[in-house]
Order: sequence, then C-alpha cells, then structure tokens
Amino acid sequence: MYTLLYHGPGAGYGGHAGRGLRFGDRERNAAMNRESLAHTLTTRVLVADGAMGTYLERLMGDLDDRRRDRLPLDEPEVVRTVHRDYLAAGADIIKTATFGASVLGSGLEPGEPESVESIIRVNEAAATIARAEVDAAMAVDGRTRWVAGSVGPGRSAPTLGGPAYQELKASYLPQMEGLIRGGVDVVLIETIQDTLQAKAAIAALRNAGRALGRTPPFIASATMTESGRMLSG
Repeated sequence: MYTLLYHGPGAGYGGHAGRGLRFGDRERNAAMNRESLAHTLTTRVLVADGAMGTYLERLMGDLDDRRRDRLPLDEPEVVRTVHRDYLAAGADIIKTATFGASVLGSGLEPGEPESVESIIRVNEAAATIARAEVDAAMAVDGRTRWVAGSVGPGRSAPTLGGPAYQELKASYLPQMEGLIRGGVDVVLIETIQDTLQAKAAIAALRNAGRALGRTPPFIASATMTESGRMLSG
C-alpha cells in the first residue's frame, strides 16, 4: 500500500461555479482545511477513521452493495453515528460512506441520466453528512479535522477484462461531482488495483473540478501483492 497527496494547480477556487454550485461556509471551510492538510502532513502523522463498510454492517447486519451505497440517503443517521464514533475515538480524517458509489460500482448503467443524478445525490449527501459532523467536532474543541471523499476501484480492473478507461472515467465523474458539492477537503482514491483505474479517477476529479470551480487534492492508495506488484500484474 502506498499513498500520494497531490496538491497542485487547480486545487482551489476558480471563477466558474457550474451547475448552480454556490460557495458558502461549507466550501470556505473546505478550502482552508485543504491548505492546512497539506501543511500538517509535513509535520505529523494523521490518523484516519476505520473501515466504514465493516462498521455499517456491525450496526445494520449484512448489506448488499446497492443498499450500502444508498445509506447516506436512506439511513443518514446511521452514517452520522459512524462518523461521530470515529471522531470521538480521535480520528483526524473522516471518510465518506461512498467507497462503491460510482456508477459502475453501484451496478448502474453509465451514461443514463437517472444513473448520473442518483450517484451525484448519494455522494453529495454522504459528503454533506461527513462535513457537518467534522465541522461540529471542530466547533467543540477547535482541533482541525478533514473530510476525505472515498472512491473505490470499482468491480474489476481494465487490464483484467474490466471496463475500458473512458467508461471508468464516465463512471467516476458524477461521484466526483457529488463529493465536491458536498464539501470534501480531499478525495481518497482507495485500494487501486490497476493504474488505469487511478488515471480514470484522477481525470474525472479534474474534469468535475473544472466544471464546478473547485478541485480538491487527492490521496491515492494501491493494493499490492507480496511481490510488489499491483493485483492487475
């Protein structure tokens, strides 16, 4: 496993709000937090929360992928409970409940307007919930914390017969839009199995950021075998 924080050109505000996005306190807080995250990572170790899916199943029992992906809309209080517990335990970074909430990850059809809007809504709701809980915790003790938008690798790798790059990119795009709208400080591209997955996710993040006028930095992690290779070889 490795991580990389990118905080380069475009990781800030632009002049175009796109699709009706309005910058308020939530977005200003996110902008300040992104700057402090980049600095803080040079000075100390930050602790992220634990596994979201594992905790949700502990609270709710077995969940299929579709139901788990919709929890920010259907069961927001359960998601809030997970965030609050991890914050109370001392987490510096809270991940959104969106690991599988891309178009393909949710088993939806890329390019279908209903699929796109559904994914935007789920991700925006999840980011909004996490943002509210982090901001509430910061208001109590003044300690800075961050919201990371969780983006998983999807169901299969391109080099192993999975979706092609352009299809992956289209699948990630509404997820990135929803996370940005919800006010994440950083996007966490998690457990990548194939470099094309990472490339597609990063391209989607940049495209969504350009459209909305704000591109958060990203952290990428990869799943590696004992031989030092990715799962795709």
